[in-house]
Amino acid sequence: MWFKPGWLCTFVLFGVATFFALRTPGSLVPNPQPYTTYRWYDGTREKFDYVSPYSDKEVERTVYGEDGMTVLRHERINKYGNPLYVMVRLKNGHLDIKEYESPGTDGKTVLVSHEIQTADSKTPLLVRRYYTDGTLASEMIRPDEKVPTRFTNKEFTKEGVLVKEFVFDHNGDVAERQYDAKTGKLSSFEFSKTAGTGDIERHAYFEDGVTVRAHSLKKAGANILTVQEYYRSGNIRTERVCQLLGRFSNGSNAEQIISNKVYYADGKSLFSSFVAGDEVDVATYLNQDGSKIFVLKLFAKDKTSFYEHYQNGKLAYVQKYKPARVSPGIAPDWLDSVRVYSDEEHSVFYEFVDVDFFSNRLGSVSYFDGDKLTKKQEIAKDGKTVLKEELYSEGKVSKTVVYAEAEGPQAELKDAHFADTKLPQPPKVD
Repeated sequence: MWFKPGWLCTFVLFGVATFFALRTPGSLVPNPQPYTTYRWYDGTREKFDYVSPYSDKEVERTVYGEDGMTVLRHERINKYGNPLYVMVRLKNGHLDIKEYESPGTDGKTVLVSHEIQTADSKTPLLVRRYYTDGTLASEMIRPDEKVPTRFTNKEFTKEGVLVKEFVFDHNGDVAERQYDAKTGKLSSFEFSKTAGTGDIERHAYFEDGVTVRAHSLKKAGANILTVQEYYRSGNIRTERVCQLLGRFSNGSNAEQIISNKVYYADGKSLFSSFVAGDEVDVATYLNQDGSKIFVLKLFAKDKTSFYEHYQNGKLAYVQKYKPARVSPGIAPDWLDSVRVYSDEEHSVFYEFVDVDFFSNRLGSVSYFDGDKLTKKQEIAKDGKTVLKEELYSEGKVSKTVVYAEAEGPQAELKDAHFADTKLPQPPKVD
């Protein structure tokens, strides 16, 4: 008998060994390397990069036209045989490009991007982005490739609700609509227009699309932007003048405010005004009757700031702050002194001496009659008890009293004078 049982065992063992060698990296029989084949068919040439089905590498396939250079189709396929990227050249020369992602671990892919581009791949004519569940996330349509500056762009929620819509015209006009993500109703409408002179004018509307919410104007060749905002009633809300310093990475303007005015709901009564100066910036807050509430002065040279507090229209006390000695501009400023004014125009001056970075103690208290110093008290470490008292006459010390640390009187203080200042807020009226 020509067939022997031992041969069968040999063939089986060889087959099993070969199978595992092909599947196991680093085995005696390595994974086959990708190779390329060319063939002609229907007047086209095909380049196919073949990879072993046991490999973890992607497969790429490219089909060329008759010239052997023009790409008619290019695709990438993952090791499971599912598409990752497919580009097809349409009959009009445009490129149809689809990209896929694999959200799971099973290798299945879903469409996340679809683009139609011009033949040179420089101008997108259609761009659709998808959520991984297949719903549309955004859509950009450019109707005329000869006018690349004219296009529309829309953004959607996962539930399919339109939330943003941009319309760009070839002359630089831009219309932007925003919608409520839950109801789909129009929430705001903005329109920017570029005049033939190069001026850029922008209008923002409330959700009715008619009532003006804001208006801005940038003159051609100037880096100055003027902005007006309005209440729903149509009354002026704010007036702002800014110097444009450039743009942030997200495309928004970097602005430095030159002046700013905020009005009460009547559109006439001034609530606050801010003016930036070369040496000092001044912000003033007013009651609706025009009386002062608060004035802030910030000096550019030494970064010292003065907070003027008013009561019933009269100056009550002034807080003086100096920049932090550690990490200026990052750490909070520290209170240097407070001057309190009385109705009789007499003032008391509280002078602080800092103990450490985060705490202050009262160093001394000075009493005035008008501009004349009448008494000065030196305060103990507890910040309240008087250790030493000097009486003044004609600008000179006329009497000195020294107290034991536990026996001196208490300085006349009010916690409000040393509290952190909170800037007044405009009335909340839409």
